[in-house]
Amino acid sequence: MAATALVPLNSTMIAVALPAIGSHFDMSAGRTAVLVTAYLVAMMVLQPVAGRVGDRVGSRPAALIALVGFGASSVGAAVAPSFAVLLVARVLQAVSGAAMVPNVQALVRANLAEEHRGRAFGILAAGIGIGAAAGPVVGGVLLEVAGWPSMFWASAVVTVGALVLLARVEPAVHEGGAVFSLAPLARRPFVMACATQSSVNLAMYTVLLVVPVVLTSRGWGEAAIGTTLLALTSGMVVFGPVGGWASDRIGRRSPVVAGAAVATVGTALIAAMGISSPPALVAGLVLLGAGMGFGGASLQTAALEAVPVTMAGAAAGALSTSRYVGSTTGTLAIAALVGEGTSGIRPVLFLALAGAAVAVVTATALDPHPTANLRQ
Repeated sequence: MAATALVPLNSTMIAVALPAIGSHFDMSAGRTAVLVTAYLVAMMVLQPVAGRVGDRVGSRPAALIALVGFGASSVGAAVAPSFAVLLVARVLQAVSGAAMVPNVQALVRANLAEEHRGRAFGILAAGIGIGAAAGPVVGGVLLEVAGWPSMFWASAVVTVGALVLLARVEPAVHEGGAVFSLAPLARRPFVMACATQSSVNLAMYTVLLVVPVVLTSRGWGEAAIGTTLLALTSGMVVFGPVGGWASDRIGRRSPVVAGAAVATVGTALIAAMGISSPPALVAGLVLLGAGMGFGGASLQTAALEAVPVTMAGAAAGALSTSRYVGSTTGTLAIAALVGEGTSGIRPVLFLALAGAAVAVVTATALDPHPTANLRQ
């Protein structure tokens, strides 16, 4: 969790520093946005490849090397003498993060007994959610106290602590024994897990981006908007471990279906009434976040258990990439449909609702006990 939380933390933390970085290097904040874009693109493209490499060479050494790379590139970013060097360091950070996430998840899949995996992935998801939510807050404090390079120094310090913890993890049982075929990733339950992840992320990310637009048009300040969005992120953090516990008790499929259904109700409430009713908006955000959190751990576990342990890294990377596909689709829809003020907001929200509804359908195709079925 310490290792994987670094990735979303560095994804969201830098957003608040873009104007300061632009001022430091005498360029517009718009041009500095490439620091965010390059990071996200590298994460989306490279995770399946990096996970597959971990399947071949071992998940623990791959994760440890990635952590070292993340720390070194963070130091490089902190001392970057030019924007070009900062961009290179940022890309190397993303490459390291892309290798770190799927291989850490593969270690969890390989080292924990089946009856504990759901809770473990729930805790892991909570850590990732906390990292993403804390990014702007931590970044703002560090920016105010010590300037933008301090964000990267802080990441390097956390990397050292994560290295100490990760070095104590037992090597995964599948290290060195990975097969060459990618055919297991084409199993229907795994494909449906990726489809569910992409669809539900389309709903969540679209709402997450649209809400600030709506509230800004009403004259809300940044602090009030951030507090409102906590209704979404808090639900994800709180209900992640709960959903993981449920999946260890009743199987993987039911919590995912239930979570997607709750998320659909929340999205429907926002699409129908949220633009005109702040209470309905907050209630919808709570339901969406709770549904995402409750089903997320079970979905992650079901996906990684749907393939042989020798493919866990590649599976984790592919599942994560599907998450970015949903997010990117939502972003493109907003860019294409949303105009001045709240123009075009409602069609985008109904697109988010469609994504949540599709997730309910695809989730029904998951195996309730994928590891047992895989052994058969």
